[in-house]
Amino acid sequence: MKKKHEDFIYVFHSTKEYKDLLYSHIKSSKLTCCEVISDEKIKKHILQKSVFAICKSGTVSLEICSAKIPSIILYKMGFINFFIIKMLVKIKYANIINIAANEEIIPELLQSKCSAENIYKLVNMYLDNPEKIKKQVSKIQKILDSFKTEKPSSMLASESLNRLI
Repeated sequence: MKKKHEDFIYVFHSTKEYKDLLYSHIKSSKLTCCEVISDEKIKKHILQKSVFAICKSGTVSLEICSAKIPSIILYKMGFINFFIIKMLVKIKYANIINIAANEEIIPELLQSKCSAENIYKLVNMYLDNPEKIKKQVSKIQKILDSFKTEKPSSMLASESLNRLI
């Protein structure tokens, strides 16, 4: 990736607990152009400057979508946990955007598909195709717009609770 996109800086956002571990792995691998951050304010600033994101499914993926950053989703868990979840949860996708759209708008590399080679191929495919990026961001914005309501969510929640009481 560095050879093809030598002007990129790769930023890893981590919890404070894992920041040092991730940094030491990067250092021992002799990777350059990499930074590790754990500060939320810095993360938001970096997101504003980002051209692409690789993230896990969850709240951070919605932050990335709201920032209009194209992305892919990675998720890998232990075999036993995956087997249990697979038996209990019957959905096609892991990401809320894909679930809401009932299609894979944001590519998901889950379990055995989550490999360095697959990540590289997918990221390059997007970076080499600005139209693909534009299409993903546009579809995501339509999904995010469909989540919006006229009333604040806190008011909707309190109205629901009042009806139940």
